[in-house]
Amino acid sequence: MQTVSRAVLQVFDPDTNRGRAAQFCLILLCSTVALTIAALQCYANRDHVFQDDVVTYLDLSDAVLRGDWHELANAHFCPLYPIVLAAFRLVTHSNQYWEPAVVKSTNFVMFLLVLVAFNCFLSAFLRDIRARCDTARVKISPLLLILALYAWFWWTSLAMGAVYMDTPDYFVTAAMLTASTIMMGLRANPSRRELYVLLGAVLGLGYLAKAIMAPISMVYLLMIPVRGLGLRQNAANFFLAAACFSFFMVPQVTAISLKTGYFTLSESGRYNYALFVDHSCGEYFPEGPGFTHAPRVIWDHPKIYEFATPIGGTYPLWYDPIYWRQGLANKFSTNLFVLIGKNAYVYAAWFGCPLLLAMLVQNVMSFRFIRLLRGVTTTWRLWLPPIVGLALYMPIIPIGTYGSIEI
Repeated sequence: MQTVSRAVLQVFDPDTNRGRAAQFCLILLCSTVALTIAALQCYANRDHVFQDDVVTYLDLSDAVLRGDWHELANAHFCPLYPIVLAAFRLVTHSNQYWEPAVVKSTNFVMFLLVLVAFNCFLSAFLRDIRARCDTARVKISPLLLILALYAWFWWTSLAMGAVYMDTPDYFVTAAMLTASTIMMGLRANPSRRELYVLLGAVLGLGYLAKAIMAPISMVYLLMIPVRGLGLRQNAANFFLAAACFSFFMVPQVTAISLKTGYFTLSESGRYNYALFVDHSCGEYFPEGPGFTHAPRVIWDHPKIYEFATPIGGTYPLWYDPIYWRQGLANKFSTNLFVLIGKNAYVYAAWFGCPLLLAMLVQNVMSFRFIRLLRGVTTTWRLWLPPIVGLALYMPIIPIGTYGSIEI
């Protein structure tokens, strides 16, 4: 086994031209496989949409094409995906018949963005982990790392989440991969001011894709202070990145806060908690004494609802779900602990088992598991933001029910 391990390390040794060429060919092959699967997913689902969310996103893109930008002040749906859909529809001049195909084409371009971000992250990570392992005096196989990370990428971006799912999740993935790549660049060269500007801009665009990026972005920003720089320099770098992040975030927060009548970053979390945890509102027809704008009941047996005004869209109840549920008051429920337990089990199956398997294989190949583990754990700045994001989802939505994370 040691002989095989040494042979693999020699073939993929980044210190030699042969090793760098082997790594490039392997990454190119893995990227081609990913693109092929994504293209097949797009083609197979070109004539329909995946879920009802995309109907609202298309309605919001209609508003963008009409110039009704105020419609993007939506406390549940973020504006970036509708803007991108509107751009693609404007370029293709598509009618309603071709809208599903345009959506899938948009998703494919978003996947290309994610793939580029992942390859940039992979290259930076290989350099970073190699330097850390050299310090720990342990050899790690680039072949194993590339295959393990790409297998994880295929699984998370093409199975758990897929091109045909018609959500802005790929923007969030690209934002987090890019932010993590920038953090590795800042560790190597913390004096590059343009990286702080880019970090803030990437995180701000991530928030415009999905509101969950607001707390995750704060984690990235709080990790900015680095060793070797004084307190004043670290503070200046933090405020520079925070200012760029706020440039994208503040207008949207201001718009939805004015619309709802109170300060909020998003109402998606409260809505999903009410739907899946305390069951204080219905998924389709919210009604009850606490709701300010509940749909009008015009017949009791059977129940017939009227919601023609004042919200428009193909399906008004889902075009602005927060408006119809205004007055919603969340309450504590013991279902919270049940949901957290179920989601913890799902996380263990999705992430814990593959991670343990990868470590086991590397242990067999390197015979220095403890040193390897110490080298990997020093990259905590890369793993903390995704862990925080996963933890935020645990108490508000049954993740295993959908097979992916969608808020």
